[in-house]
Amino acid sequence: MTSNRLPRVRITVAPRHDEQNTSSRDVRSLLRHDAEYHGIPSACEVRNSSSGAPFLTHSSQQVSLTHDLHWMAAATSPVPIGIDIQQQTRVTDRFRRRLGCGTVREATRSWSVREAISKLRARGLADAPWRYRIDAPRNEIGTFEEAHWQCVRVGFDVFLAVAAECPVELVLRGATP
Repeated sequence: MTSNRLPRVRITVAPRHDEQNTSSRDVRSLLRHDAEYHGIPSACEVRNSSSGAPFLTHSSQQVSLTHDLHWMAAATSPVPIGIDIQQQTRVTDRFRRRLGCGTVREATRSWSVREAISKLRARGLADAPWRYRIDAPRNEIGTFEEAHWQCVRVGFDVFLAVAAECPVELVLRGATP
């Protein structure tokens, strides 16, 4: 009998304690601290590929990490994923219009989805995610080319976007709306 169950993306979301430290060390420590929840051996290390994408040693799980000034998140999945977390902040009118958004909230959600997709594609900002044609401001789920994305609120004006090569089930731990 085959299972119709979607692959699970396990995500840990937490506030950042050291807002002056913009490195990803604190996000990596979040993943190590929650290794059992993520189903990875404690001996796993997060390394970066030549393109800068993180990967796990000693595990077949895929990994994606993200942080902004106030929040961080780590995700693992059996399928390739990209995640991004954004707290709503002020954005310029020009940037908001460039994304095709009417409000700051829409721009925050839209940018988070675009970053998650660019991480999934392992292309980063070189892929010009502001050119992606997506309807993230108005929808919580959608597709863009090969990417299936979801955007959920994980805190007051904090949005987490997840992009994967197929539809996935999100399992969140940490911050709540």
